[in-house]
Amino acid sequence: MQTFFEMAFAAAAAEDLNNRPKKVVVIGSDCPQLTAADIESAFKLLDQEPVVLGPSTDGGYYLIGMRNECADIFSGIDWSTERVLEQTIEHLRAKGIGYQCLSPKTDIDEYADLMTYRQQLASRQSADTDDALATALAKILPTSSSEPRSELTTGSETEGSQ
Repeated sequence: MQTFFEMAFAAAAAEDLNNRPKKVVVIGSDCPQLTAADIESAFKLLDQEPVVLGPSTDGGYYLIGMRNECADIFSGIDWSTERVLEQTIEHLRAKGIGYQCLSPKTDIDEYADLMTYRQQLASRQSADTDDALATALAKILPTSSSEPRSELTTGSETEGSQ
């Protein structure tokens, strides 16, 4: 079975040679810290090396970019483990493919990750805090318990019960 990254790069490689993108960057949707500047940096780094990785703090990655097709680097990876990044780098080195890494970021794979991210947002006192996300998380997540709130309702349910 192909992974998400393998399918994304296979789709790009299947394009007609005249229409094929020169550089492809694939991102995960579970990294709220990822910015447009990070994606721009990945594309710029692809001018220097054929592969760019955005390492996640759990041992995987939130971003991978390539300027040449080398999707076979994904074979033999123990997906959904803390070894994904390490194994990918081992494959790159074994094949003599250069790479660069962006700064590590935290992705959100589990409920505990979401709670940790919420605490990080709440503790930040800077302009880069995503106030809309922090407000939304404060409304739906508990403040001290490690369990999700069970009394969550939509606006229509609240209105109907009054």
